[in-house]
Amino acid sequence: MPLALYFSMGRRHDYRAAFRQVTAPVLVIHGRDDLQPAASSRAFANLFPNHRMVEIAAAGHFVFADQPAQFAATVREFLKPL
Repeated sequence: MPLALYFSMGRRHDYRAAFRQVTAPVLVIHGRDDLQPAASSRAFANLFPNHRMVEIAAAGHFVFADQPAQFAATVREFLKPL
């Protein structure tokens, strides 16, 4: 991965059209204290036709580290069979 990033420096890769073709359920988890605005995470989530976005309070960019129990519960709920 680091080598791929190195060789692609300066190039713009636009995967939005590919993301719109993903039909599998997609979960986007956003920490409310993240420096990245929720609007950015929401814009990313909206690229997937079958998405669910969850914001978790008292969590930054690494939600799994800041709120491990809530992160696990959110993922567990998302993975439940329909």
